[in-house]
Amino acid sequence: MNTKNLAAEVAAFLHAHDDRDYYEDITVEETAEEVERNLNDVSLIEDYIKDIEDISDSFYSHLQYVSVSKPLLQKLSELRTQVEAEQSKRMVGDTGYEIKQAIHIGDKEIVYGENMQEKDGNFYFVANYTYNELLGQYADCLMGSDYLEAMQEFTSRVNGQIEAARAEFEKAAIPPDLFTAEHCYPHDYNQNITNKVMAVRVEVFRKEYQRGEYQLVLVILTAEAPNPLNKGLALRGYVLDVAALFVNKAG
Repeated sequence: MNTKNLAAEVAAFLHAHDDRDYYEDITVEETAEEVERNLNDVSLIEDYIKDIEDISDSFYSHLQYVSVSKPLLQKLSELRTQVEAEQSKRMVGDTGYEIKQAIHIGDKEIVYGENMQEKDGNFYFVANYTYNELLGQYADCLMGSDYLEAMQEFTSRVNGQIEAARAEFEKAAIPPDLFTAEHCYPHDYNQNITNKVMAVRVEVFRKEYQRGEYQLVLVILTAEAPNPLNKGLALRGYVLDVAALFVNKAG
């Protein structure tokens, strides 16, 4: 979509129906330049849509709305959808690679990406991705021109993660059977749960960790949460028998 032309249409509409003299001191061309700069922001596009709808509510003629406002609103709606799609893309920094497939198994995510404009012909990208709540990192990156080779590397790494997870589960000292409310004492949020064992709902874990051995945690109180009766506690739980923080297993 030609955003320059659309910006000019929006600016002309706003100036033509400027009953409050908001645009009195600026030209249509200046407004068009400002609109064009804003047309890559979904929230600002929505603001223009709302402004045009509000103005259109004052029209006496339905024909005026159909012939003037409606086509403009349709173009802005189409652009909003386009910008939302662009912004939802997961990119590998500024490399130009867009992540097309990602599977998180165990302690890392395996990703596959593409950049069909890559000047050296290395269109395909495979890497391991880890995230520590502060920073994300792509490691062991492989770029190449052979799609099948990239897919083979991607699936090989995923299978490696599956086997590593299986090996981890085989060491568990607790059966994988899930704990439910029937296995627990009721908790009304007025009790002090510090140094108590709690069962975490499996829904907070990724699929591979939805097992009984990861539900049981020993709750400890951190420095940020001095009041154990506060619902907003910054509590931390240690998974029993596997010596790992349960929060690191959450999806």
